[in-house]
Amino acid sequence: ATGLAAFEFWVLTAGKIDPYIHSATFLCFMLPIVFLIYGATVRSKDLPSFIDIVFVITAIAAGIYILSHSTYFLNRWPMASPLSFWDLFFGAALIVMCFDACRRTLGPAMTVVVSIFVLYALFGHLIPGPFFHTYLGWRDFIDQLSFTINGIMGSTTQVAATYVFVFVTFGIFLDVSGGGNFFFRLAHAAAGRQVGGPAKVTSLACGLYGMISGSPTSDTVTVGSFAIPTMKRVGYDSIYAGAVTAVSATGGAIVPPVMGTSAFLMAQMTGIPYIEICIAAIIPAIFYYFGIMLQIHFHTLRYEIKSTELQDLPPLREVLLTQSQYFLPVIILIYLMVRGYTPTYAGIIAILAAIAVSWTRRETRLGPRKIWDAVVQGCFNVAPLLAVCAAAGIVVGCIMVTGLASKFIVLINTLSGGILPLALVIGAVVLIVLGMGMPLPAVYVLGAVLIAPILIELGFPLKLAHLFIVYYSAMSAITPPVAVAAYAAGGIAGADPMAIGWRACRLGIVAYLVPFIFMFQPALILEGNPIEVIWAVVTAAVGVFALSAGIEGWLRKLMLIWERIAAILGGILMMYPDILFTGIGALLVLLGLFRQFFRAKKHEIAKPL
Repeated sequence: ATGLAAFEFWVLTAGKIDPYIHSATFLCFMLPIVFLIYGATVRSKDLPSFIDIVFVITAIAAGIYILSHSTYFLNRWPMASPLSFWDLFFGAALIVMCFDACRRTLGPAMTVVVSIFVLYALFGHLIPGPFFHTYLGWRDFIDQLSFTINGIMGSTTQVAATYVFVFVTFGIFLDVSGGGNFFFRLAHAAAGRQVGGPAKVTSLACGLYGMISGSPTSDTVTVGSFAIPTMKRVGYDSIYAGAVTAVSATGGAIVPPVMGTSAFLMAQMTGIPYIEICIAAIIPAIFYYFGIMLQIHFHTLRYEIKSTELQDLPPLREVLLTQSQYFLPVIILIYLMVRGYTPTYAGIIAILAAIAVSWTRRETRLGPRKIWDAVVQGCFNVAPLLAVCAAAGIVVGCIMVTGLASKFIVLINTLSGGILPLALVIGAVVLIVLGMGMPLPAVYVLGAVLIAPILIELGFPLKLAHLFIVYYSAMSAITPPVAVAAYAAGGIAGADPMAIGWRACRLGIVAYLVPFIFMFQPALILEGNPIEVIWAVVTAAVGVFALSAGIEGWLRKLMLIWERIAAILGGILMMYPDILFTGIGALLVLLGLFRQFFRAKKHEIAKPL
């Protein structure tokens, strides 16, 4: 891990190396880490097994072989230049090892998906009808997947070797330097004394932590391990506590400036500047957490839940005065990217800034041993993400060599009949199905290859199409039946994961609506003249407020069924920045919330659901 990290920092700062060779080196020396820290089976013991050692040696040998023959691999003609026995051996070995790394780290869901695409590539010529493709021999299959940038060494692994490595390492350094503790304290100080303090603290902490980690599952486990028991102690039921954690952790992947890994993948696959993607994601991310916070607020008032667990909290002023230096690495990161520096360069400087900031407090100072530990931990954390990206590379390669993407375009066009909203609905459903049990990077890559071309062909701009995919790739983590974040929360809360998933969908409803809205009205992603943008943001904010009140059935007192329906419909219409829709939505909102602004004759309290 230390050697690989040194190689990475050299390449990303001063080294000049071809992207294929960079990806191959990173893959072949990261795979051994996967095989050493993830057992061959769930019953594997701590010591590596014989097959683990064989895979470790084979991966390193493959890396050395590709490096020693780099000139040939860079100059050969794919599918035309011959491959020797050892070329085919190591090429096939890489495919097998990437497949096994996927199985070890991601489990059966992603493994089955990869298997289906591989079988289709090898035997699709036997399928009659529109999904037939020309025969692809196993030599050509190995050639495309292992020795071109259309497969394993393509954009997905390149992202893992650059953006993912740097920002995961940055997250580790920021955490061990005291930044992680600062973000948690900041969330407690900012929201702990408010109505629904414990739940709001959980939401803020998950957003801040998840912005860097980019993993809904790990974020849920990290924050939920102490946040869910706290929420249960003050009166929130297990399902609600788990849902708040799961939905908030999922949103971290769409919060700029880091946005997990999705923004890096999008920048790599579209050529859109990273900072432009972050700017476009600001308003939707704010509305996402605004909706969650409002629902928590109204839910807490409705069921009279007292926030007694968070009384002895540091004042916000004290936290900012004593620990605000931890904002510095993030500010430097944003500043450098705004000035046009590459995200990898900005990330490395931010890592150095995190080390410098750690020296402002004696207990957090990072000496040589702690820096070494952080670097190694960064490699360990990148290992499963590398497995994700390599598996996604296999899928992308299969799609490229079979022409499946064009067939998929025809299928969606046929099902939707060219109706744009229906095509978006089908695309969203496909993304959620693809996301069952899979991490966001893999879902996004599949969506970028299968769904994005369809949306672009229908007339949607490139950036909007890919942002739509990013959001629905993220929401698959809380959408039943396979909601990985909900399952993680269910294990901690001791509640039904399916019930947590459906409740999380209610809390995160804004994320299901906003992508449809900005596809037709891009003012919500800050595209348009200032008047259009201000109008869109203000009306959408009012819409989110009414929608949240209607979902929870409470503003100042219990809402009647017809009032809830009016508030929900009105809120949705107001989120669409069109004069007609906004006017109708405003009337419905006034109708639904009118009675709420008059005091009830007696206090109304809801019975627990």
